[in-house]
Amino acid sequence: MEENLLASLQEEAQQPSGKSSVNCSKKKLVGLAAVGFCLAAGATAAVYHLRKGSASSSSNLVAVRSSVGGCQGLCFAAVGDWGTTPGHDSSTKKDQPGSQAYWEDYNAQVNVGYLMGKWAAANPISFVLGHGDSFYWNGVNSPGDSRFQTTFESVYDNPSLMVPWLNVMGNHDYGGGSNIGGGANALERLFQAQKNYRSPNNDRWVMDDHSYSRVFTFKGAGGPFEVEVFNIDTNAAPVHGYNEICCQTYGYQGKGCGDDSCKAQFDYLGGCAPNDQVATCRTYLNDQFSKSMQWLQEALFKSTARWKIVNSHYHPRIHMSGSQQNSIYAIMSKGGVNAFFSGHTHGEGHDFREGIHYVLNGAGGGIKKAGDDGGPGTQLLFTECNYAFVGVDVTIDSLQIKFFGYGAGWNDW
Repeated sequence: MEENLLASLQEEAQQPSGKSSVNCSKKKLVGLAAVGFCLAAGATAAVYHLRKGSASSSSNLVAVRSSVGGCQGLCFAAVGDWGTTPGHDSSTKKDQPGSQAYWEDYNAQVNVGYLMGKWAAANPISFVLGHGDSFYWNGVNSPGDSRFQTTFESVYDNPSLMVPWLNVMGNHDYGGGSNIGGGANALERLFQAQKNYRSPNNDRWVMDDHSYSRVFTFKGAGGPFEVEVFNIDTNAAPVHGYNEICCQTYGYQGKGCGDDSCKAQFDYLGGCAPNDQVATCRTYLNDQFSKSMQWLQEALFKSTARWKIVNSHYHPRIHMSGSQQNSIYAIMSKGGVNAFFSGHTHGEGHDFREGIHYVLNGAGGGIKKAGDDGGPGTQLLFTECNYAFVGVDVTIDSLQIKFFGYGAGWNDW
């Protein structure tokens, strides 16, 4: 039973586990689903169902208690923005060293990974979605980079997590804003490093290309049915993508790349990357976005899967330009997409637009948590700002999504 798992985690959190430096109180937090458990500063689960074939969000969204144990169908986990720096400075920026907030942030990735492994052990999963920003600050340089071991393999070490991890590139995987040594060639090198990595644990690391899909079949009771995941490269998004990656020093070095710098195709101010590198970088990212959209349109048309899920680093509403939004919305609507998972904004959220559910899941612990307040015209059904991962249970006619995380309290909807 899942309640037993939650109780077990609450009890374990009282004992030294090597996974957290924060003492956890025995107080049972009241969360979104009225069920809580304790890990570090407390933990809770937010739960909702997406019903197959429903026409509106009001009929699609059903709040439930987290009380039914075990997967009813095909289960998977999802985590975004998870790869903290070796010194944990990406997750503890501006914290007072030694404070409770510091230790909560310092241990965020390990705690989320530990929690995800425990959940997956009780709810066997078929795969993990990774939404990018897997390696702060600047990605990995080769398939032999030590970060694969220290940031990935040694953190997500529960046997329950030895399943395919479907990854996409995020802005920090492409360098993020630091000097990566030159234009499109540098971006391609960083991409190839992740594409060519081979995990010693069931060869679980997956990045087949900038855009690729994987199909998973459930053959148990209530089946068979297929879930297809479409992974895309959206780093041409203007929010911390197109501009900041290509400017290279934006937001990190303070050498002239301010808010109004490197915005136009051929802008150059002292401190930014050389003009030709900025231009070739932007061409590269725009090309990958265009190719992803073309590929997505064709792949969705060919797909016969009952459930179609898109995995991206960037969220259309929050991060993409108007023209990019129009393009991807039209493609997904025509292609029958059911749910879109993304990260980049370092919190949790759920919004709904024209039959598609958008799950924001960008607080895997690689960087300090933040949140999303929605925007004009947004049907924002849920938003939160805590470290978390998502657990998903897919049956032939429903897709149940749960946010599992820890932190001081959760908002209700």
